[in-house]
Amino acid sequence: MDTRGLIILGAWVALSIISVAFVLVGGVNLGTFVFAGILIFIAFIITVVMGFGLTPEKKPEKIFLRDLKDELSAIKEEIKGLNTQINEIKKLLEE
Repeated sequence: MDTRGLIILGAWVALSIISVAFVLVGGVNLGTFVFAGILIFIAFIITVVMGFGLTPEKKPEKIFLRDLKDELSAIKEEIKGLNTQINEIKKLLEE
């Protein structure tokens, strides 16, 4: 389960615990129903915002892969340059 799911689950569990405790302490009357309704509304908002509004971004991974590709191509070019230098040194040593 990802972080968003845990936050949503935590909101509903907290809602249940607080509502049950409030009803046990205050009894069943209009005030407890209003309080429980407000808590349910808040938990519903958290569910909608976390479930649909906040989507994880995949852009940093793409940028990282592009940068990695550029770095690897730069390393490849440097290796080619070193190979040419090594070949020149070999030719000088053979003479």
